[in-house]
Amino acid sequence: MSAVKIIRSKSFFLTFLLLIFLSCDYKKGDTQNTDEEKIEVMTLSHIGGENGFYEIIKIKKDSIFFDSGTSKPSKNNNWKNSLSKDDWQLLSSSIKIKNLDSIRSSPSIQHLDGIDETLIIKTSKKSHIFVNSYKDIHYNQIETLKNRLNNIISKKQPSTVKKSQK
Repeated sequence: MSAVKIIRSKSFFLTFLLLIFLSCDYKKGDTQNTDEEKIEVMTLSHIGGENGFYEIIKIKKDSIFFDSGTSKPSKNNNWKNSLSKDDWQLLSSSIKIKNLDSIRSSPSIQHLDGIDETLIIKTSKKSHIFVNSYKDIHYNQIETLKNRLNNIISKKQPSTVKKSQK
């Protein structure tokens, strides 16, 4: 077989493959995930202060985990409890997923012996982390979540509920 025939057959084959690839009609929009974005896990934490205070509340669709304490002196209180579908719906409905990308965090105040509030919301598509978002215009939904969560915790474990200081 001559070198010319080999080059012609290779070029014919490559042209044939190129035509096959160009004739495929691929639409990117057809393969997009049309599932609605839903909240999967929420974690609210308060960490800092003079004695190394921490409070972490992790909320899943079926359970709540609460952990709090101090570093100096070393104290720890934790518990886990089930969460009803109605309670999960009540908590997750306080957050508007479409607003999560626009919520802004503020600087940490731990270095001033302050306590940082951190909220982590994991959805089916991405995670959102907010630190000290008190000044954001969408903070009211976080405040609603905290109030509803406090009501649920008071029913599950009354000894862990924060009492108003007057």
